[in-house]
Amino acid sequence: MYTLARKGISRHILKTTDRILCRCATHINPEGKGVRKDLFDGSITRKPLYILANGNVRGIDGKYFDCTPQVLSDSSELMQPDTFTFLFIGRIASEKGIDELVNAFSRLKEYNCRLIIIGPDESDIDPINQETTQIMHNDPRIIMTGEQKDIRPWLAAADMLVLPSHREGFPNVVLEAGAMGVPAIVTDINGSREIIRNEYNGLVIPLGNDYTSRTQTLYEAMRSILDNKEKVHKMASVSRRYILENWDRQIVLDALLQFYRNLFGGISPTART
Repeated sequence: MYTLARKGISRHILKTTDRILCRCATHINPEGKGVRKDLFDGSITRKPLYILANGNVRGIDGKYFDCTPQVLSDSSELMQPDTFTFLFIGRIASEKGIDELVNAFSRLKEYNCRLIIIGPDESDIDPINQETTQIMHNDPRIIMTGEQKDIRPWLAAADMLVLPSHREGFPNVVLEAGAMGVPAIVTDINGSREIIRNEYNGLVIPLGNDYTSRTQTLYEAMRSILDNKEKVHKMASVSRRYILENWDRQIVLDALLQFYRNLFGGISPTART
C-alpha cells in the first residue's frame, strides 16, 4: 500500500496503483485500523473496509512460535544469560530505522548488552548512513546474521525486540516475537501501535520528525529498559497470552470464514471502524 511517508513520483505511482487495485476489488480487508485510515485519508477509496478480527490477515501460529524444548535446545548456543539482548528482524534499510537503532545502541557503552540484527541487506535500495555501516562492522557487541530460515531460536535468546520502522502495515515480526514471550520497542506507526500496548507488552515511542530526535528517543527507551529489567520481565510475562488472545491464527481464520459466509449468504459485512 502507498505510504504518506513517500514523496514525489514514487508516492504518486503507489497511490495510483492502490486506487486501481481498490477500484477493481469487490471487497477490501485492510490489515488494521492504521491502514484503513490511510486509505480514507489518502483518498484511495471510499468503499467499505472490513478489518478481520483485531487486524492482520493471517494471524499467528502459536504452536509454531513457542519456546518448546526443541527451540530452547536450538537456542542454547545463542544465549548469553548475563548479557541483555536487543534483537532486530527485518530488512537492513533506512526506512526500517536501522540508522537510529545502530547509533542509539552504540551510545549504550556502560551497559552489558548486545544487538543482534537479522535480515537481508537492502541498503543498496534504501541506503543507510555510512556512519551506521562503520559502527555495525566495528562494534563487537553488534552481531549481523544475515537472513535466517528459522528465527525462533534467536527470539528465544532475546530479551527485547526493537522495530523502529518509519512505516509498517501490520508487522508480523512483532506478533511472532510476542508469541515467543518477547516484548518490543516500536515506533508509533500503523500496525505496531495496534499490537503493542505501551508499558504493557512493550514500549511505543514517538517516530519523531528527524533522524536526531528519533535516535535520541530510541536511545532513551533502550536505556530505560536496561535500567529497569523487572519491567521487561513483567511485559514478557503477559506478552504471549495477549498476542494469542487477539491474533491467534484460528481467530483470524474464523473471522475470514464468517466474512465469506456473510458474502455467500447475501449479508453485507459491516465496515470496522
